[in-house]
Order: sequence, then structure tokens, then C-alpha cells
Amino acid sequence: MDGPPGPQGERGLDGPPGPQGVPGERGEKGDVGEHGPRGERGSEGPPGPQGLQGERGADGLLPEVLPWEPRTYSRGECVTKDGGLFQAKCPTKEEPGTSGEWRCLSVGIKSVEIKQDDDPRLVQLGFRLCTGSFVVHTLSLNIPVHRGKWDGSWSYDFNDEVTWDGCTWRASKHIGDGTEPGKGDTWILVASKGKRGPQGEKGERGERGAVGVHGEKGERGEKGERGERGLRGQAAALGLHRGKYNIAIRYAQHDVVEHSGSLWRAEVPAPSIAPNLTDGEWSLFMTGVS
Repeated sequence: MDGPPGPQGERGLDGPPGPQGVPGERGEKGDVGEHGPRGERGSEGPPGPQGLQGERGADGLLPEVLPWEPRTYSRGECVTKDGGLFQAKCPTKEEPGTSGEWRCLSVGIKSVEIKQDDDPRLVQLGFRLCTGSFVVHTLSLNIPVHRGKWDGSWSYDFNDEVTWDGCTWRASKHIGDGTEPGKGDTWILVASKGKRGPQGEKGERGERGAVGVHGEKGERGEKGERGERGLRGQAAALGLHRGKYNIAIRYAQHDVVEHSGSLWRAEVPAPSIAPNLTDGEWSLFMTGVS
């Protein structure tokens, strides 16, 4: 007969694992746990497909841009002034181009000034801009300039023209060595000397010129020899002796006057010029009168 069980012995060593058991049935769903902390941002996914095209929107309208006039403008308003287009940076009453309260969107030209340089081939064009700036451009014109008769001591530029030996010549390049036209290839013949034309017909007699300025009185000549006694002449018709000639006096025919050291007699009523021997209005009556 077996005796009663003895006391429990000490725990033995673990044996090797047994084979995998059969899975048990699925248990019931547990309660929702507390919200965990937010995780890190994941990598960006691939772009999605393009969406459908939306409907056409209404046409936009730009505000009408008017010339500047003295008034208060709001920020963003645009005006024209002196050919330029300006936009207000802030509410302003200032004039565009004179204040930093306007932004120039398109630079315009207010006025143009043209000035001829000392060199006839150079023209200076000055542009006054709507912003107040002044810009100068020099325009070079490739045109011939006539320099008169050729002078070997001068320097000539390209296209300068001169006359020499009856012909007109043009410089083909800068000439500063005194090369004479017709010698070498630095001068180009523009116009040759023409032949002498036939003599023209005699012109009509010109109108009588104005009386010249009265010359200074010459020195008294030496006294000549006494001449032979002449034949007795007929008595001359004499008028009054009227003293020294005065252009303001109206003389009668046969009046006698003193002029340039001689006595003169009027041969016509009211002579129109001073006594002389060429017009027939006066005759020399006596010389050597002082």
C-alpha cells in the first residue's frame, strides 16, 4: 500500500519549450485608449492628378488714367504728366516729377532742345524728361563741309571739301600732311573746272550813281606866267554874287557863288547839286579865289 504524499520538493530546472499551441478565439474589442502624442511629419507624397478647369471669370477693367490736376490723390492712383505715367505711393497733393510721393511707371519726354555745335557735322539733342532729368545726345552727321580754298597749312577731316585750281575736291580721309589736291589719292575730284563760256551781250547802261563825298581842298599851286591879252569878249550875263555855296539856298540862273577856291556861275535855275564841271548846271567863272 502506498504511503501518504511527502512534502513538496524544490522547483526543478525549466524544460525545453513545448510545441506551438492552437490559436485561441479572438477576444472582445477593448476600450479606446487615450490620445497619444502627435507624430513627426511624414515625407511628402506624390502630386495628385490635375483637377478640372474652372469656369471663365469676369473680364477685369483697368481704371481710366487721366492727366494730373491739382487735387488729392489716393495711394495707387495713376496719372499722366509731361508724357510720363505716374502712380501715387501714398495719399498726396504733390505734382508728379517734383516729389518722391509718386512712382514713375513710364518715362516720357517733356521737351526737346536742338543745338548746333561749332563743328557743323555735330548736332546736340537735349531731352527734358518728365522726371526733371535732362539727357544730352550728340548726333554726328556724315555730310560734306566746304572749307573754302585749299591751304596746305590746315588739317582736313573726312568729307571736307576745298576749291583748288578751279576744281572742287573732297577729302577721302583725314589729311594733315599738306597734300595738294590732285596729287595722290587722298583727294577726290567732285567738280572739274569748266570751260570759258562765250562773251555775253553788252548790258544796258546803269543808272547814274549818287554824288560822291566832296574831297579835301588841295594845296595852292604855283602862280603861272601871265598870259597874253585875250580878245574882247561879249558881256556875260551875271546874276548876284551870293557868297559861299550853300546847298540849302535856291539859286537863280547866273548867280555867282564861291566854292573850293573858285567862282562858279549857275547855268540853270535852282541847280540841284554842288558846283562841278560834269553836270552842266554850273560853269567855272574864275579860279584862284581864296
